[in-house]
Amino acid sequence: MDPTPSAKRTATVGNPTRRRPRWRGRGSVTTAGRGGLPGRTVLDHATRVVSTVVQQVWPGEVVSIGPQLPSVTNYVTAVTVREGWFVAKYSILGTSLLSILRGACGPWDRVEAAQRDYVQQPTAQLARERSQLRALAAHARRTEGSLRVPAVIAYQDGVLISTASSGSSLAGELVRGRIAPDRLLTDVIAIATALHRDQFLARELSGSPALATPHTSIAATFARKFTGVEASCYLDSLGAGWLGGSARTQLATSFRVLREILHPLLRRLPAPVVIYGDLKPEHVLLDTCGRQTWIDPGLQRGDPAAELAKLLSRVALLLITSRPSLARMDAVGAAMDLLVTSFVARHPRPDGITALRRLLVLLLADWANYLASGLSVPPDVTLPLPPMLLEATGQAQSLLRLAGEAAASLTIDPARAWGTVLAGTLDLATGQPG
Repeated sequence: MDPTPSAKRTATVGNPTRRRPRWRGRGSVTTAGRGGLPGRTVLDHATRVVSTVVQQVWPGEVVSIGPQLPSVTNYVTAVTVREGWFVAKYSILGTSLLSILRGACGPWDRVEAAQRDYVQQPTAQLARERSQLRALAAHARRTEGSLRVPAVIAYQDGVLISTASSGSSLAGELVRGRIAPDRLLTDVIAIATALHRDQFLARELSGSPALATPHTSIAATFARKFTGVEASCYLDSLGAGWLGGSARTQLATSFRVLREILHPLLRRLPAPVVIYGDLKPEHVLLDTCGRQTWIDPGLQRGDPAAELAKLLSRVALLLITSRPSLARMDAVGAAMDLLVTSFVARHPRPDGITALRRLLVLLLADWANYLASGLSVPPDVTLPLPPMLLEATGQAQSLLRLAGEAAASLTIDPARAWGTVLAGTLDLATGQPG
């Protein structure tokens, strides 16, 4: 494992001078395509429900709702009351907003009827998130640690309202900040490690099935997308309407190759500790003193490698899509390699190699999950999507080529696979050939 990211890079990527395909449409929701739902109908429903709940929570107050915030999972919007800022979230059937708009849950009248029952369930997605935020707040008080989470204001009729967190995101700090990337990432992992060691939280999670969200893990998401009974149709539909037939075939083939390599390895992962579940740069906010607030939890029992894998996966995509200065890029790359080296060192030989393989399996699976989400957006249904998702989707072919090259080395030489991932990430970020 080479700790110097500026060393010779071995990954082979596409022509860096080639113009990347751009996502069609970045405005508000328009009408649905064939088989999908009318986007305006879905979002008007969500807006009405949120507005009603907000007025009930703050009766008689002058309330401003909007703008809608980027999300592929839930309807999320800002709420302003007097001088205070809040965030309201609304989940439809616990399914991603993209899936709803694609028509994956059936016609709108059926979805709306099922939603009335769903929001009353204690296991509804945002009911779980409310419980998780409260459990994490209690964890912070017990450990006197530096983790903070948004305060829950209300949960009603499927709408979760919490305080808005101020500060810059870890993503922004990594790309443009003044704090050294190794310090930023090491601090995040230290907070995650304290969470893993909280035995009270582990017992609470085990004793309350309505608290954990195992279905959102990297492995569960990968299985749902790529190995279910409808996986073949799903893969063949990726990029439909905005990519040509040959490009779509190539993408589907790349996903299938990854599935054959990763799926057997994902089925053998341990789940010994409580993990945050959705730890990524945009979910970590830092105030002017450097204190961290974590948002959008997905508490579950899992492998600690999954925590680091998602963080590294999204930091790599951040570099590729934001293209910071060369000095900052090399610093972030070195910090990523330091985290991996430290992770492997915590395991005695030969367990370190096995742990590294688990880490990379999860990282590559998260890449596949993320790219598939972007590629599944219908071309005529536009949402306020995260800019990183839009940019990463435009480079899907190069990213999948890199993932396939790394996956090919997983079984024989995980250290080489990590070198391929890191070098290929920096090559794509600089637009230079490997």
